[in-house]
Amino acid sequence: MKDHKLLASIAVFRELYDCNKDIYDVITNFIRSAIVLNSCWSLDTSKCSRLLRETYGFDLPEAVVKTCLKNRLKKNGELDIKDGQFVVTEHFNKTDTLIGHDEAVSDYDRILTDLIENIQKIRLSDESIDIEEVSKCFNEYIINPNYKNEYSNEISHFIISNQKNKEFNESLIKIEEGLILYTGIRFTAGINELGSWDNDLIIFLDTEILFSAAGLNGELYQKLFNDFNGLVDDANRSKQRNGKIQVCYFSEAEDEINSFFYAAERVFERNESIDPSKTAMHLILNGCKSRSDVATKKVAFYDTLKRLKISKKDHTNYYQHPEYNLESIDTINLLKDRFNNKDEDEEYSKILKTFTKINYIRKGESSVGIDKVKAILISAKRLTLNSAFSEVIRKDSRDIPFATYIDFMTERLWFKLNKGFGGDQGIPTSFKAVTKAQLALSSQISSQVTKEYKKLQSQLEKGLISRDIAIQINTELRIKPSKPEELNDNTVDIALEFLSSDLIEKTLREKSILETKSKEGEAANAQLLKLKNNEKNEAKEILRPQAKFKYYFTISVIYSVFPVAAALIAYFSKTAQDSNFALITGFCTLLAFFIQLISTKRINKFVCRQISRNYKIKLTSKFKAINKKYATGT
Repeated sequence: MKDHKLLASIAVFRELYDCNKDIYDVITNFIRSAIVLNSCWSLDTSKCSRLLRETYGFDLPEAVVKTCLKNRLKKNGELDIKDGQFVVTEHFNKTDTLIGHDEAVSDYDRILTDLIENIQKIRLSDESIDIEEVSKCFNEYIINPNYKNEYSNEISHFIISNQKNKEFNESLIKIEEGLILYTGIRFTAGINELGSWDNDLIIFLDTEILFSAAGLNGELYQKLFNDFNGLVDDANRSKQRNGKIQVCYFSEAEDEINSFFYAAERVFERNESIDPSKTAMHLILNGCKSRSDVATKKVAFYDTLKRLKISKKDHTNYYQHPEYNLESIDTINLLKDRFNNKDEDEEYSKILKTFTKINYIRKGESSVGIDKVKAILISAKRLTLNSAFSEVIRKDSRDIPFATYIDFMTERLWFKLNKGFGGDQGIPTSFKAVTKAQLALSSQISSQVTKEYKKLQSQLEKGLISRDIAIQINTELRIKPSKPEELNDNTVDIALEFLSSDLIEKTLREKSILETKSKEGEAANAQLLKLKNNEKNEAKEILRPQAKFKYYFTISVIYSVFPVAAALIAYFSKTAQDSNFALITGFCTLLAFFIQLISTKRINKFVCRQISRNYKIKLTSKFKAINKKYATGT
């Protein structure tokens, strides 16, 4: 659990630095505490270094430890030298241990517990998670977020999800900023010379970093470059400086850039689809109306590099001293065995060629501080970086690698220039844990998008999927949050789900399910429609006879009124002198009069209209009830 101790210790280191503002004083506090906790009252430099490793996880240069012992503890009278050993005196406080270390360990344990719970939720597994393995992966991630391990994606998800958690972020900030101070001590030759840049250094930029400088990889990557480049300007402007930092690129990077813009022209001409993860290609082609527009953007790109004082390094014979040559078949084979046999020999050969150039400028000296190393490459290519940090190329972990990440250089420059923390000055974006998590997860998503895109193109060419499905999947790939600035607590769940699934298979599976459901739904709908129509027909069969009966009954009643009226009039008009024959004659005359007076056609039409209206009202009401019944499925 060395790294466990280290992360808790550097959080305390950060807080002590705020109080002392002197690196040697902070380290001296840790030495005092290590001596007391181990009851080691007599020691030499090597033993003191070992105590720091065992107690706090610190692996510091012995020269730094020796300076603390001699120029701090001995000078203060707390140590004396006897028989080549540093021995404690009566002025040494044997109860002086670090305050806050236990609290830092508690904070670390709380974060780790929350992380484990988060992983269990994500993986939806009842299996117990190996806490030791999670802790190891978390430590590796914090120390180097670019290094992928079993839980890298879940850790990135965890950090991004908690970006608004104040307590969580304060704990992580202490660790991150403490780590910058700690690694600064390890990789800087003279920490007593902080505040200025004292030696010449050439920083070479790989293709992707050059694209970031010009803003072709998105806002966050450009911000990271601007933070780095601002520190380079500060170093070169310093009045105390004795050295200069140059930012350059090799001809190989220029060739890659030219090939990229040529590819953009071909894509424009052929109206081809673009890999959704290739942000630079999308930004170059965006707004282009002709091939010449792409050429214009290429000119603007190189103008931007000139404005930023980034130049191509003049040709040099890097092979005039064979002892600096790192290229060999054996080295290529070792790297292929170490990483990925699928990569071509040519890829490793290009990497080793670049490393040879760096090594030539260094004159073979890599075991010095970052400020004395003379040359280094900043890259974003995973294979280049993995090779640079591998034991095949980097024989000693204390050596400065031939290639590194941009945040590594930003941190080293920040430390060497003694920028410190707090105050009014802004902290580089890359120092934030959330930013590192966004970059790490974004890298994984971009790789997955590229993988899915290539698979999509292959299946489309083979006729395994239709063009409509291909368009649908390509649209899905484009909307995935692949840029680091697009990853936040609202989108990180979608991103992690994408990384854990096969988009093409998922889309085809969903399409199959929808088609099945559609077919089943059509059959069910047809059956429901049949039942509904049957009920409506039954309603018609019931209401229609009723309407007919009402019609005839009403007509009968109306027409029966006239004979009855004629009979009543004849009856009440009868006199004593009238005979029955006269009565019948009078009745028939009145009835004939009524028949002439009225229009049977109008009466029939009127009655029919009223009965029909009533029939339709009842039928509509019945149909509504039936429709509602089948709409609710009851």
